[in-house]
Amino acid sequence: MNNILRSTAALALLLCCGVASFAQEAAFKRAAKLPDVEYVYLSKDMLSMVGGSLPVAGMDEAAARLTSMEVLSTSSQESASKALPMLDDTRTGMDLLGHISENDGTVDIYGVRSGDHLSELLVLVVDEADMCAVMMKGNIDPDVIKSIAKESRNNKKNKD
Repeated sequence: MNNILRSTAALALLLCCGVASFAQEAAFKRAAKLPDVEYVYLSKDMLSMVGGSLPVAGMDEAAARLTSMEVLSTSSQESASKALPMLDDTRTGMDLLGHISENDGTVDIYGVRSGDHLSELLVLVVDEADMCAVMMKGNIDPDVIKSIAKESRNNKKNKD
């Protein structure tokens, strides 16, 4: 009896994970239909073709380990206020890994842990005028993400 209960629970968990993954893609696609919204989906094949051409050190390595990436951005406050609630389902089952609040905006980083790596990473940037959401799936090494963030900050400081 215990084995049947465990098998049923494991099957239910797998089905819920599959439904959650589908809901995330659907949420981005629904929000993409709003006015003043841009949406880009990159498959594993497309990400592998980018190899060697990304401007920040470590980004090529990170892109090679992804199975997909979705980017949704808005260009008006009105579209951001409509799109943001549509993306609420994308955070279901994810841990809040980081929150940054600065001046008129916030950055929230969510992830799904898979051992010492992440299987999903959602970066949500919201300010008074617009919003940008990036969903990455694959074998994501948190150390590589940290190095990319550090390199990006250094590049920004050098430009200023």
